Amino acid sequence: MNYSRPIQMLVDEHAVINSVLDALEAAVARIGRPDALPPSFFEQAADFFAGFADRCHHAKEETHLFPRLEARGIPRDGGPVGCMLSEHEAGRAHIRALRAAAQRVRQGGQRRADEPASGSAGVR
Repeated sequence: MNYSRPIQMLVDEHAVINSVLDALEAAVARIGRPDALPPSFFEQAADFFAGFADRCHHAKEETHLFPRLEARGIPRDGGPVGCMLSEHEAGRAHIRALRAAAQRVRQGGQRRADEPASGSAGVR
């Protein structure tokens, strides 16, 4: 599909974010195994999601794309813009959970039974 340059940039950024989510899911699958990755991997993943996915990618969507969609009549409340904003907030919560879980493991604790293993559940 042919997109305008700004939209293509957002699409390309989504592909990068998804590739890091894939790596995170693979790392989660290794938790508890001899080849498990150290907590620093999960902290670095959280840094990526906070820095690139949220402060770069989501900021572009929230500052430029979503207002233009709303100006063209696409509703925020009950519409796709509101849904995407909710997803962004959920992503921020997942980043916080991922950081907290990595910190607990670093300090010798374990993941709580009620928290997502990666902090990324439901992000996509």
